[in-house]
Amino acid sequence: MRDRMLGQAQGDDDNDEVVQTPRHDENKARRTKGPGGDDELRRAIEESKRSLAAEQARGAEDADLARAIKLSEEEEARRKATLTDSGSLFDEP
Repeated sequence: MRDRMLGQAQGDDDNDEVVQTPRHDENKARRTKGPGGDDELRRAIEESKRSLAAEQARGAEDADLARAIKLSEEEEARRKATLTDSGSLFDEP
């Protein structure tokens, strides 16, 4: 594991040559970007935060709507049960 973290080839204890992985190249490219890259990254992070907040708000609205529908259905079932019970009282001679 230590060898992998250092970027050394596995299985070659005699080989001290460092093998660069694509991750090293990506990190180097990120570090060598100009100041515009930082602004772009910051804008992307802010947009990501805004979209997450919007998704969470929609999720909360969906949960509220589902709760309202369920309560409405329960109320309708109680109303029907009450009408059925009160109607049977009048049907008896």
